[in-house]
Amino acid sequence: MGSTNGGALLVGTRKGVFTVTGDASREKWTVSDPMFLGHIAQHVVLDPRDQRRIVLATRTGHLGPTVFHSDDFGATWTEATRPPAFRAGDRLQRSVQSVFWLTPGHADEPGVWAALATPKEALNDPQVKPNGYVVANIDDHGNEYQIVAAPVQFDEVPPSPARAPEHGQHTEEILLELDLDWDDISAAKDCGAIL
Repeated sequence: MGSTNGGALLVGTRKGVFTVTGDASREKWTVSDPMFLGHIAQHVVLDPRDQRRIVLATRTGHLGPTVFHSDDFGATWTEATRPPAFRAGDRLQRSVQSVFWLTPGHADEPGVWAALATPKEALNDPQVKPNGYVVANIDDHGNEYQIVAAPVQFDEVPPSPARAPEHGQHTEEILLELDLDWDDISAAKDCGAIL
């Protein structure tokens, strides 16, 4: 992965895995050659417990979903000896179609990971909150709900969560900034062009 003094990002795509490393000033960034070229990388993450093992959930063509790990920042990879699967004899006869999320076990369980198959399963995993993967947010009625934490923190300080604007919430403000007058805005509302 080279020098990571300016930070490093692990990027999983439908075309493989890339590392993006920055110089010390974080002004110049370098993208690596692809790893697992042509394979879907569902999730790639550096183990927060040892800061050296990369774990990758991928779908490698006809073999289906599996998990790999690398202890040398992607120079070599080892596939899991047992790919993610439901227990034998699952009464619903389910099969894992993909691994949506990988989450590490406790600090005293090196090498232990949970492979989660759905977004709902990921949000309900007991390790998600303690690892800071989700944060609490408040809607405009004062109700608390969980959202996915920002995946990148350039200054190592997580951003404060905020709700998305209501549908059409800023329409009038933007149109006024574009020099439309209130008559134009009212006409656009009357004909249903805007909210």
